[in-house]
Amino acid sequence: MRLEDGIWDAVLIGAGPAGGVSAALLAERGWRVLLLERAHWPREKVCGGCVNAAALRMLGDIGMDSVFVGAAS
Repeated sequence: MRLEDGIWDAVLIGAGPAGGVSAALLAERGWRVLLLERAHWPREKVCGGCVNAAALRMLGDIGMDSVFVGAAS
């Protein structure tokens, strides 16, 4: 889908952790999602101060925990 088509089920502002995960989950469920971010990519740092145990559990629940395989703790 192209931006000019303008047909979206959800428009999310901010592609940080919350916006990115929300967009991914909606898209997996068949929603047409537009995710807007004003910053340039890639970012120099990860958003947020840390990825704690609760965040790791949540990422595991949505099937995204594999992105941390081999990461330093």
